[in-house]
Amino acid sequence: MTRQYVAPVAGLVAVIALLAGLVFSVRRARLPLAPPASAFQKAVPAEPKELTIQGRVEAVHTIPVGVTIAGEIDSFSAEAGQDVFEGQILARISNEGLQTGLENAQRILQNAETKLNTLETTISAARLEAVRARTESMRANEDMVHASKEFGRQRMLNEAGATPRKTFERSGKDYEAAKSEADGLAELALHADDHVEQLTKEYDLTKKTLEDKRKELDEVQAAVAATEVHAPVGGVVVARQGEIGKTITQEEASALFRIATDISALQVEFTPDASMKAGDPITITFTDVPGEPLPAVIREIKNGEGRAEFTSANPAIRPGMSCTIHAKIK
Repeated sequence: MTRQYVAPVAGLVAVIALLAGLVFSVRRARLPLAPPASAFQKAVPAEPKELTIQGRVEAVHTIPVGVTIAGEIDSFSAEAGQDVFEGQILARISNEGLQTGLENAQRILQNAETKLNTLETTISAARLEAVRARTESMRANEDMVHASKEFGRQRMLNEAGATPRKTFERSGKDYEAAKSEADGLAELALHADDHVEQLTKEYDLTKKTLEDKRKELDEVQAAVAATEVHAPVGGVVVARQGEIGKTITQEEASALFRIATDISALQVEFTPDASMKAGDPITITFTDVPGEPLPAVIREIKNGEGRAEFTSANPAIRPGMSCTIHAKIK
């Protein structure tokens, strides 16, 4: 009887053991794996890269200043870095052709003025002569009229036998002489009037020529005046080109100077590090100007050059100054 129950019990135990093993295996498979030891170590962020770069301050707003003619630089009256006021003479350019043209225009104008003055004197004298000629002609004409009347009267008397023939003939000669004189003086008066008219026409033409020559001289003088370089606005000279005694072209003369119109709006130019990019914040310090660093942002990096704009209320910070750029690049 005992053997009769031993086999079934042994089989049941085996089945239970098998099921227990399966349950244990499944539960073990579902348990999460232990993380590696490195997962429990906290990530340490990399330290920012600190950069120090030398730069140069430049103005943001500048204008070119020059003249529109070629020539030789005669003198400079302003240097780079100098404050200038509106209208100040910055340089002078000599142009031999303009100077020769000015001298010729002055000489022609002087000749025209001299001729005009001479004509005024001549016309005044001619008018006086014309008045005198007309007066003499009027007198001679009156004498002729009187002699004509006397000659007519003597003719009537002679026909009536009331006057000697010699008296009649003498009155005839007097009339002929008076008529000849009146005709001659009338012609002289006419010539005198014609002379005044011709002189007046010449005077008007000379006066018109003089006005034209004055305009030409004004134009030449304006061109000569244009050889002076004037500052159109007040500001700071940030650049100047050319040398005294050097001949420059019209293109070179058009930008002899560059003036900064607002030295509070500045930018720093520098050679950037490869890790720098537009939009990165930086600070700027100056060896010769104590104070807190000025903040700025890199505006652009192009062709190996970087630019960052900043504003400054300190008049000691000027275009052309050297500066140091500080940046922390992550």
